[in-house]
Formats: sequence, C-alpha cells, structure tokens
Amino acid sequence: MAHARGMGAEVIETCVPAVNEDGLGFAGGHGFVETDRYVLDGERDEWVDLRLSPEGGGH
Repeated sequence: MAHARGMGAEVIETCVPAVNEDGLGFAGGHGFVETDRYVLDGERDEWVDLRLSPEGGGH
C-alpha cells in the first residue's frame, strides 16, 4: 500500500467474498472499510467492496 501511495494512488480498493471472514478481517485490520455488498446477476455468492481512505495508511 505504501508503494501504491508513493505512485500517487489516492484511493485503494479491494473486493472480498463475504464468506471469507479471514480476508474481511485482514482488510479491516489494515484500515479498509466496507463500501458495498452485492450479488452478481445469476450468481449466489455475496461480495464485499472495501476502500482504504486517503488518510488510512494500512501496514
């Protein structure tokens, strides 16, 4: 994340399957916050979009 910031990234986003509790916990522990939950058309799996704010540095 530091490299992305160094390259000028203002926003860093990721997408994690909702069933992946470890992945959601990892992202949350690094400063990501949930911005959306959705199920793609024709699918059953729920996805979670997360965003690291410009102030959030992560680890």
